[in-house]
Amino acid sequence: MKANVNGKKEWELLQDGDSFKVDGIKSDVTWEWLGDRRVLLREGSAQFEVELVHADIETKTVTVSIRGNQYEVQLKEDFDLLLEKMGMGPGSTSVQSKIKAPMPGLVLDVLVEPGQTVNVDEPLLILEAMKMENVIKSPREGEIKSIGVVKGNAIEKNTLLIEFQN
Repeated sequence: MKANVNGKKEWELLQDGDSFKVDGIKSDVTWEWLGDRRVLLREGSAQFEVELVHADIETKTVTVSIRGNQYEVQLKEDFDLLLEKMGMGPGSTSVQSKIKAPMPGLVLDVLVEPGQTVNVDEPLLILEAMKMENVIKSPREGEIKSIGVVKGNAIEKNTLLIEFQN
């Protein structure tokens, strides 16, 4: 997972049991819930209070206040990063005509058919990868031209899944 603060600084976060690694370094941060949207963070002898000002679940963005300063933190999970790399993330402006498999996996279900018109974020197919079900959603509005896989297919990364009419 990555955390971007104020659109400037980015850290890689990895949960390691009860603790976290930040950019590969184990962090000994502990926290205590104070209630009323506040947490007390401790690292060694340092401690500071963090208050949740705003949370947007859809964009995975939170605004927190620490010592009177506000910070906007956007969290991106591995799947979000993969979609972004493929040009399918939020705010992408390119019109995509082909959707390829982001990873190897098993096609559990195909939810559309050629000639069908779909909307943005409409589920197209379900791909099982690494024991997780991933719903591949439409990055655009348009008509399905062809489907390159069938239910039950084991596929490799970059296999053509769906092609749109231009």
